[in-house]
Amino acid sequence: MNDVSTFFPCNAQFARAGVGLKPEHYRAILDTLPDMGFFEVHAENYMGAGGPPHRYLTAIRERYPLSIHGVGLSIGTDRPLARDHILRLKGVVDRYQPAFVSEHLAWSTHDAGFLNDLLPVPYTKEALARVVSHIDEVQETLGRQLLLENPSTYLAFAESTLSETDFIAAVVKRSGCALLLDVNNVIVASANQGGDPIAYLEAYPLDHVRQIHLAGHLQEADEFDRALLIDTHDREVGPNVWNLYRHAIRRTGPVPTLIEWDANVPAWPVLMAEATQAEKIMLEEATGRRRPPRLHRAPCRPSATAPSGGGVLVRPESFFRRQAAFCDALLDPALAVPEGLVGPDGKSSVRRFNVYRNNVIAGLTGTLEAAFPAVVRIVGDEFFAAMARTYVANHPPTSPVMLDYGGGFPDFVDAFKPAVTSLPYLPDVARLERAWLEAYHAAETQPLSAEVLAAFSAQDLMNLRVELNPSLRIVCSPFPVLTLWKTNIADGEPAWVDLDAGGQDVLVARPGADVVLRSLPLSGAVFIQALGRGLCVLDAMEQAVTADDRFDLAINLAGLVEMGALITPDLQPSRSTQSW
Repeated sequence: MNDVSTFFPCNAQFARAGVGLKPEHYRAILDTLPDMGFFEVHAENYMGAGGPPHRYLTAIRERYPLSIHGVGLSIGTDRPLARDHILRLKGVVDRYQPAFVSEHLAWSTHDAGFLNDLLPVPYTKEALARVVSHIDEVQETLGRQLLLENPSTYLAFAESTLSETDFIAAVVKRSGCALLLDVNNVIVASANQGGDPIAYLEAYPLDHVRQIHLAGHLQEADEFDRALLIDTHDREVGPNVWNLYRHAIRRTGPVPTLIEWDANVPAWPVLMAEATQAEKIMLEEATGRRRPPRLHRAPCRPSATAPSGGGVLVRPESFFRRQAAFCDALLDPALAVPEGLVGPDGKSSVRRFNVYRNNVIAGLTGTLEAAFPAVVRIVGDEFFAAMARTYVANHPPTSPVMLDYGGGFPDFVDAFKPAVTSLPYLPDVARLERAWLEAYHAAETQPLSAEVLAAFSAQDLMNLRVELNPSLRIVCSPFPVLTLWKTNIADGEPAWVDLDAGGQDVLVARPGADVVLRSLPLSGAVFIQALGRGLCVLDAMEQAVTADDRFDLAINLAGLVEMGALITPDLQPSRSTQSW
């Protein structure tokens, strides 16, 4: 395994560029082993128990340094941090030993659950104390320094009493954390708050920067025709971001730099080219490095206590009341923008606040679309989006780990009359897709082999108690659900499926790297469910025969072994009084 100090020395003399690791590029990376400085992953994407994500990341970590970037700690929340989430993050960090661990100056959790966006923090003494306390807790639990990322914002809090740069500098001083400078966020926030990005950098505590992020953004306008830049991460790094990056590198020297591209992910060579450009700039600035003169420190955002444009002064409120109002307005478009959220001239803006609303709803809808692709294809994009919006509004996630989200979606579909009235099989297709996703992320195990099973005598085999592979799931349906799923998951036009062909009981398991789905033979589901309750093979067989006397033990056992569906912890048969 590479020594990370080679790539991330304290003086950053040998800093390299890296890219965000995406599943679309796993194979290209391992097949070609590109000359890449490092890879960064979102921690929450690797909080599943096992599966291909961990297999690929382990293989890549053997060859490259890693950086782990969190999106769910909710450092700026008004309430205690979720202890279980910190411990899940620690598990990922301990497993992969990254060079850096970073998080955002933002919040995302409240009474409604997890809001799936990076929401802004008021820059007040009250918020400062809470953020520092949370960073202290995280650093103490992880046993290492945390990097804090500056946010992209669309509205500011009129109650703020500190500039963003002063707030961040105070956080660093009090907590001992380091910084991740997101240059794109500087461009976005400065434009949206009417500030000067160069002046922002001049006021930023650059001596504490350990990593830099670069990304693309979308340029729009709000309802007052003011510039509205949106942090999209779905396109190339823009010229203004490259220019500001060059300015930052002149001040910091070479710093490990990441290309973030999280949506509309391009082909691998495109990302490689972006990383190459970052390294070129680092090299150019390092060879003839000079410190530019310090510029006059212009305000980085309008004064928090006296908003420009004649805005009304807002008396500071508690964290809880401020974030509660923000949360309520996010989830209910009929509500007005919370008081005290202003643009660069002190005016509020529905269009700016709608960026947050859209990020929450669109992000969770996208999560559901990715988890239920066959359902999407059956009902169409527009209908699924409407159905998903209803689900999201009534069932927001309770965890920042999106792998966990959508477990109740099949039952929701079952009660969604516009869907089941004409598509009664749709809930079972959704259940099959959910079973696939759970199997994909299930813990690794060693399946029981046919050779081991063959070594048992007939009597010992019948008395044997086995455990089921943790990836194993069963979906029983009165419809040909596996056929429906296969038809709608494949490329090309879906084939016609005879709904009167009879139901299917489907076994879902991941014996190795891939999830496998197979239609079970007669009473196979009853047999497996009995084994799962701890019954020995003989007792489970008797229940299966009672359900259907055509049950065939040899066929079912062979199929389960072939699917890797069985494991045994000690290979000792049960000492049942029953015999063959």
